[in-house]
Amino acid sequence: MTCSTESLELPLLGSAPYARGWLVLESPGTWPARAVEARVTPEVTAWAERRNLKILLARHRDKRTPGNFLRYWVSEPTTGLRVGTRASAEELPDLDSCTPATPLLLICTNGKRDKCCAIEGRNLLTQLEATLSESEYSTIWECTHLGGHRFAPTALYLPDNLVLGRLTIDAAQMLLTTGHIDGQFVRGRSHEIPCLQLINSYLERASQIDTDFPPQECPDSDHSHEIFTDNSHYEFHISLKEFGPARKSCIDEDGMTSHFVVDRVVQSSAEADFN
Repeated sequence: MTCSTESLELPLLGSAPYARGWLVLESPGTWPARAVEARVTPEVTAWAERRNLKILLARHRDKRTPGNFLRYWVSEPTTGLRVGTRASAEELPDLDSCTPATPLLLICTNGKRDKCCAIEGRNLLTQLEATLSESEYSTIWECTHLGGHRFAPTALYLPDNLVLGRLTIDAAQMLLTTGHIDGQFVRGRSHEIPCLQLINSYLERASQIDTDFPPQECPDSDHSHEIFTDNSHYEFHISLKEFGPARKSCIDEDGMTSHFVVDRVVQSSAEADFN
C-alpha cells in the first residue's frame, strides 16, 4: 500500500510547507531524487536564500522556451508572479527584466523522490492534458518535490502561494477557469505558518473575504492565538494531535505524525465550532 493511500484520513489543512516566496526554474529532462540540490548552482541558491525564496524545478511535457533560453518565475506575496528568461542554468535571475506572469499550476511528479508523486501526479497530468485546451494546459507544469508525498497528487498554485493536496481533475479545472477551489483540497498558503493556515481558512469561510496576517510564533504544543480584524476579536484554541500510523513517504517505516487542529473558536463572547 502506498503512503498516499494510507494517509487518506489525515487532515490536509495546515500541512503546507513554509516558504515566503518561490523561485521556479525551468529544468527539462529527468530529475534525480534531490533534484534542486543536483541541478541548481550554489550562486543561484544563494541568490534565492537572500530573498527568502524556496526553489522548485519545473518542466512541461509539450513545450520548451524558444531558443536556448530557460524560463524562471518569482512569486512573492507583495509583488505577485513574475517571469523572466536566462541564457543558461548558471545565470542569476534578474528581477528588473521580469514581467507580470499568468497564474501557474505546478504539479509534483518527482517520482525518484517518491512513487506516489510519479503515479498520482502523472495520472492527473494525463487527464488534464486530455481535457483542457492547449492554452489552458500550457499553464500547468510538472515540478519537483513540494513536501507531503502522502497527500499526492500535490500541487502549488501561483501567485496565491496556495499548496494543494489530493487534487482531482474537476478541482484543477475549476481552479484554472475560476481561480477558486474547494477547501477540501487546500493544504494552506505557503507564506503562512501552520497555525495561520488553519486560522485564515476559518476566517475566509466565516467572512467570505481573503485575510492575510503576518507570521506569528507557533509552538509545538497546545496553544491559542488572538486575531483582531476590523470588526471582531477571535481567540483560536489549537491543539497538536497525533495521527497514525502513517508514513510520510513510501520509503519510510510506519510511525505517528502530529498535526495542528482547531478545537474551539471564540468570537467576542460567542463560541463557534470549527466544522
